[in-house]
Amino acid sequence: MKRDCPTIQELLAFDAVARHESLTLAAGALCITVSAVSKQIAGLEAFLGRALLQKNGRGVQLTPQGRVYWQKIAGGLRAIETATFEARSGDAGAGLLTLASVPTFLT
Repeated sequence: MKRDCPTIQELLAFDAVARHESLTLAAGALCITVSAVSKQIAGLEAFLGRALLQKNGRGVQLTPQGRVYWQKIAGGLRAIETATFEARSGDAGAGLLTLASVPTFLT
């Protein structure tokens, strides 16, 4: 059966690369290898039929099409994260602790 949307792994890898503008930092954030991130991005680009990233020195940057696509999917990914956090926490807001402090103290 032909799939009509990319995999969540591809979308999460693309989101991380777009946020960090680095395959290495994205890999660290996702706890996977740089090679795995690269493979996910290649799969997403193949699925969409267009380049989403371009090399920029030692980093990467979004192509214009990549930026538009990221802006459209980022909100949905954040909504999934929020819904998952709320579902895992049980009661809405229960167990949530908010701290306010000077950054050096928290460190």
